[in-house]
Amino acid sequence: MKKIIYSSLAVIAILLSFAQCKQPINSPNREIAQKLTVQDSIHIFSDSLFSNLEKHYLFKDSVSWNKIKKRFEKNALTHTTFENSLKESKAVFDSIGCDHCMLFSENGYYPATPKKQLLYKDYSYEFSKKHSEGVEFSVSLLEDVYGYIVIPGMLLLDITQEELNMKTQEMYDKIVMLDKNNNLKGWIIDLRFNVGGNSYPMINALHHLLGDKVVYNELNVNKEIEKVNKLENGKFYSGVKVETEIKTINKKTDIKIPVALIIGNWTASAGETVVLAFVGRENVIKIGEPTYGYTTANSLFKLPFKVKAPLTTGYLADMYGNYSENLNPDIYIKEEENNFENLLKDQNIIEAIKYINSKN
Repeated sequence: MKKIIYSSLAVIAILLSFAQCKQPINSPNREIAQKLTVQDSIHIFSDSLFSNLEKHYLFKDSVSWNKIKKRFEKNALTHTTFENSLKESKAVFDSIGCDHCMLFSENGYYPATPKKQLLYKDYSYEFSKKHSEGVEFSVSLLEDVYGYIVIPGMLLLDITQEELNMKTQEMYDKIVMLDKNNNLKGWIIDLRFNVGGNSYPMINALHHLLGDKVVYNELNVNKEIEKVNKLENGKFYSGVKVETEIKTINKKTDIKIPVALIIGNWTASAGETVVLAFVGRENVIKIGEPTYGYTTANSLFKLPFKVKAPLTTGYLADMYGNYSENLNPDIYIKEEENNFENLLKDQNIIEAIKYINSKN
């Protein structure tokens, strides 16, 4: 059982941080697509994929695109189905150093080789067991005075803008209502299972604890600020575009109450942007282990034949423009000191409570 649980952890690759979704280039309509051969489909898809990579990939200017494209098409054309040909994208991403890139189709996903392998020894059985049971967003009360928020990874690929806003509003409301109905000393935000996904609803849901502020920046290849991401009046702005929007409840934001962020090896990408969002805020501490280190921004591109591609387009930096490959805790706690059966015996929670009490 233990090996099966660990294996399930090893294959998860939803380590994404989406920016705006781009439209496909020369995507054929359904009638035309039905008449295409596998070879036609591969060529159309290849043109679109490489067009987007050549225009938007963070390190696009250091890549010999023609050579890589020819190799991809040669290998892809050996497959008898279009779906199987998508497997060849791994070699493309690996060759250009895009370990945060992947493809999603209706039938599967095709990631690059992860930047680092997380081995059995990196996780306790308790962590693996909790993960296998499924972790969902939740807000609860510990010892009557500590708010506890669990924010797991949230892919949220195929939902409408209205549905995304509703999801964000639902999470925000749960946080505010717990605060409204209790006299809290502080908050504990658990990001240990946050392997990535869409960062916008995660961060906007935390507006009550962040207030209106720059939450993180996106940098270009020269580490210069190219896009500012901020919360303002219940809206999450990525540059000038509103990505999520909520109606804030008429209660003052609690931007000085102590907050303890629990992080770990699996806190990645969008999970790491949540940590960045708290930089510059008063009374915040990070507890746990260093994060995975996917602090690059991905834009989600729609390609032909219902394929989507999160491609790396920038670096993720804090509100001051500071970039770090991964994020380190202020208090280091070994992963084996987790306790998900009894949170009050979890050393991360114990340290979080100590910190919150020290601020009251």
